[in-house]
Amino acid sequence: MNQQLRKFLPGTGGLLLAAAALMLSGCSGATTEGSKAVAAAPARDLSTGGNCTEGENIVIAADEATPVIEGQCGTVQISGNGVRGNIAQADTVELTGSNATILGTQWGTADVKGEGVTLNVDELAKLESQAKGTHLTGKRVDEVILGADDASVNAVDAKVLKIDGNNATVLLDEISEAFEVHGDHNTVNWSSGLEAPSVDTGSGNTYTF
Repeated sequence: MNQQLRKFLPGTGGLLLAAAALMLSGCSGATTEGSKAVAAAPARDLSTGGNCTEGENIVIAADEATPVIEGQCGTVQISGNGVRGNIAQADTVELTGSNATILGTQWGTADVKGEGVTLNVDELAKLESQAKGTHLTGKRVDEVILGADDASVNAVDAKVLKIDGNNATVLLDEISEAFEVHGDHNTVNWSSGLEAPSVDTGSGNTYTF
């Protein structure tokens, strides 16, 4: 019996080693392919203008660029300074460059981190300003959060208005769902909806309803 086992063990061991080698080779190939699949293509720079494919992420990186962007964009990152452009539609517009002036028709979120940014957007789901001197003109904005000083907003109506900065000027027809003020020397003028802020922890604020 021992002799018979000795005869078969070498062959069996060889088969096992071959099978293990094949398995390792297969795993290595899968990992490589997986890595290729994970690697994402860089966002296109449309500083000179162009068209977004559906949900495409793009960048505008050149200073003083004047792009006109058509199509439904995903995230638009504007890092150039002094950009003057028109972005028709976007899920998100992130502005880190300063002194930009951007027009738009329908956006999801505008996240402003560059100083002196002016936006003229017809419909905007959310404006979040984290930089001084943000100015918005529009028809409808669902949520406005002014986190820095010297902002101004002129729109038809807003569902939510929250002012954390100082010296803001806000002109609206309606504030309908939430209204808070935490900064100082802000001026808010509106004509319907909520009659006063539910929270006012600042000083020197002026409200006209």
